[in-house]
Amino acid sequence: MRLLEERVAVITGSTKGNGRAMANLFSEQGANVVVTGRDKNEIQSVTDDLVREYKTNPLGLKVDVASAAEVKDMIDRVHQNYGRIDVLVNNAGYPIKDEMWDASFEKIQDQDLENIIDVDTIGTYRCCRETLPVMVEKRREKYGIRCNAIAPGTIATHRNWDRLTTEQRVNIVSSIPFGRAGKPEEVAGVALILACDYTSFVNGQTIVVDGGETIRQNRYQISFP
Repeated sequence: MRLLEERVAVITGSTKGNGRAMANLFSEQGANVVVTGRDKNEIQSVTDDLVREYKTNPLGLKVDVASAAEVKDMIDRVHQNYGRIDVLVNNAGYPIKDEMWDASFEKIQDQDLENIIDVDTIGTYRCCRETLPVMVEKRREKYGIRCNAIAPGTIATHRNWDRLTTEQRVNIVSSIPFGRAGKPEEVAGVALILACDYTSFVNGQTIVVDGGETIRQNRYQISFP
């Protein structure tokens, strides 16, 4: 029996990087994945790949989580298509733009910050707000709906890794005990475990996936009374 057999999993931003790795792994474990993104061709390509590779029943939808109307429409269409939602992964993030991410602090504009928050923070809220009633309807009660977070460290996705020089990569991984960046599949593995019944009593937690980078940076800051 596969871990997510016949479950419906909405994964925002699932055409690339960590989201694509989750779509693959969830499908491998039997889930019908709702593939979302902002590029119709990419969405269709990923959806076709999932059908061909895993013989599941995915649904591809174009959506910008910065739009409340588009998020509502997405969830409505998922509900109409499957009649349920078992898993929601808020993976969509504001695109990495070199001119902004490489800018010095004093050159970052208010609109840049507002754009990021609108996708990363408010977009997550929009998706949860629309999905929760569907989940409650399936369970007939609120209990049993778990909410956990994943805090990825340095992950070698195409967009945030390929833009770096060799020297920059070496400097970054020097602080990671494993001596390398993480892989999208390693983030997806944690997402899978959190989505399946093996973690049915895990709730309200943040799982750090960083190869020990955080604890290594904090090792000299530990103090005792």
